[in-house]
Amino acid sequence: MNSFERSSSRGTRPLATTAHFRYSSVPGFFLQDDPKTDPLTFDAMTSNFGLVDQKLDTDARLPDKGKNLTQWQRFAFKISTLNKEAIDTESYKLLFIGRHGKGYHNLGKEYYGSNAWDCYYRTLSADPKNASLVWSDSTLTLGGVREACKVRDFWVKLIKEERASAPETYYTSPLERACHTTDIIFKSLSLLSGVSPPVPMVKEPLRERLGIATSDRRSSRDTISERYPHFEIGPTFTENDELWRKDLREPDMAIHTRLQEVLDEVITDNPTATYISLTSHSSAITALLKVIGHRPFPLRTSVVIPVLLRVQKVPGPRPEQPDEPWSHNVKCEGDPLQAGLDGFDSFSDYVKFAESEEL
Repeated sequence: MNSFERSSSRGTRPLATTAHFRYSSVPGFFLQDDPKTDPLTFDAMTSNFGLVDQKLDTDARLPDKGKNLTQWQRFAFKISTLNKEAIDTESYKLLFIGRHGKGYHNLGKEYYGSNAWDCYYRTLSADPKNASLVWSDSTLTLGGVREACKVRDFWVKLIKEERASAPETYYTSPLERACHTTDIIFKSLSLLSGVSPPVPMVKEPLRERLGIATSDRRSSRDTISERYPHFEIGPTFTENDELWRKDLREPDMAIHTRLQEVLDEVITDNPTATYISLTSHSSAITALLKVIGHRPFPLRTSVVIPVLLRVQKVPGPRPEQPDEPWSHNVKCEGDPLQAGLDGFDSFSDYVKFAESEEL
């Protein structure tokens, strides 16, 4: 199997084998850290991104103890203080980890059901009854675009009214639904300051679990560049997708390892950046949260989770993880051609219904 890109045009400097990064999430600042917060019902956009309204031990160092500052401003001072007082081999970052908006493959799984989708339909490039409904490198639905626009508007409000710090750097999976989501959310933030935001960086390892599902097979480098000419793509990013496998699905340990490695790259490339945005996918985000020691927190489409990250550079190489075999596709439990939600004649009908409901 081909290895993921290990460098970018910004010049990644991998850690020597004599040291590695150790990651840990710092709890107590966001509601998402609390085991009592239900990921299925929690709405970050109605709760200040989940930032806990509380006094901080660093408030006493602020003028008038920070009484005229927002919670986000006082939290930013807390992070800044942590970094100033940290030892040389330690730093703190605030990650904004976001899932892409809803794609047509998401609607396909809703309509056909999990087993029929997994065993049959996800292996197809498009709906068998309507080839215009494409699943390969799935695009955002109209609802997915609206989701991303809502997140964009929330970011604008958060920065203008709560004085939250915008991400200093943006990374995205190369899959279309992630690139489009990133583009919608962050390209307008320059309007707030009059200064263009950092160029989004496309990172191959941020993509969804590899193999079998055509929705997780990326487009060519040229296609991505044509769609997003303002995005930066590393020089080792191949023209065609050399990682996706038609008949095998990537195991959990492999995803864990590549998310660990891409986080190493991000931290190495941004030694002074504190606020970092990553746009990715369900399985990849699950792995990333595990890498940084955060509790499991499944994200719905277009949901973002902020995580305060402690980074420590420790001596010695990182312990190697055991290899897991790639898996074959699941077996169908019934005739997938008979699958589909009751009340709809076809997937096309369901798409029309779903997108009208999201207006």
